Amino acid sequence: MNEYVNFLNKLVPMTEEEKLEVLECTSEKTYKKGEVIYSKGEICTHILFVLSGYGRSYSLDMNRREFTWNLNFNDQHSLFGNFFIFDFSSFLAQEPTELYIEAITDMKVIRMSYIEMKMLYIKNLKYRDAGRLLAEYAYYSMQKRSLTLLTMTAEARYEQMLTEQPQLLQKFQQYYIASYLGITPQSLSRLRSNCNSNI
Repeated sequence: MNEYVNFLNKLVPMTEEEKLEVLECTSEKTYKKGEVIYSKGEICTHILFVLSGYGRSYSLDMNRREFTWNLNFNDQHSLFGNFFIFDFSSFLAQEPTELYIEAITDMKVIRMSYIEMKMLYIKNLKYRDAGRLLAEYAYYSMQKRSLTLLTMTAEARYEQMLTEQPQLLQKFQQYYIASYLGITPQSLSRLRSNCNSNI
């Protein structure tokens, strides 16, 4: 069984037959460092579950400045949103995404198409239950991310990251971390210096 099936099985335990049905609807794909997986205006046609490597989704403001919506990787420190590198809203509605999604390093993913997902929902009730949980987690993550950006100061966002995902500082370049926090790299340097001086 592949890692995506094992991930789902932890959410909703499945029989071997049910796991095999899911497995048959998946495939592996590799992306090169810097490769754009989806561009703004494209429809996200596949669930993408990260096996290895780092990626991110981001948007551009009116001045072409990048804002990183999510950072993606797969290890023991990953939160739910880190495992999946695609736009849930675009995928579920089959509408154009507002995001750019790219591989920061060489990446390997497991893919499942929207059509395959819909077919599985009909014949595999355990997978449908897992899909419902994934949608709930996605909604929760999206709301939490939005409220963090709307209601917290830059310092509070940085402190939250240190509490919940301090490993991001070791995995991603400062430019990506700053973009994820919605600040400039210079502001991030000041925040890090202030935090270090208070230790």
